[in-house]
Amino acid sequence: MVSQNDPSAGQMAAQWDQVYGQGFFVANVLGNRFLAHATLRCTQGATLSLEFFRIIAENLMGSKGVAQDSKNNLYKVTF
Repeated sequence: MVSQNDPSAGQMAAQWDQVYGQGFFVANVLGNRFLAHATLRCTQGATLSLEFFRIIAENLMGSKGVAQDSKNNLYKVTF
């Protein structure tokens, strides 16, 4: 989990807003206590940077996020 005081917490702020709409990062992601991030690497050297947070609402639980690979492809992530 990433603390809102962690300087890396806003590392993908622009990607969040690009995928989910202007202001989404500040309104929903920054300070969310269930924010996590990871970087995945394959043996050929490509990477995938991923951020997601857990959604807990009435009768709903899941995760929403964004990912960007080393070729600058941007992905919407839900699970």
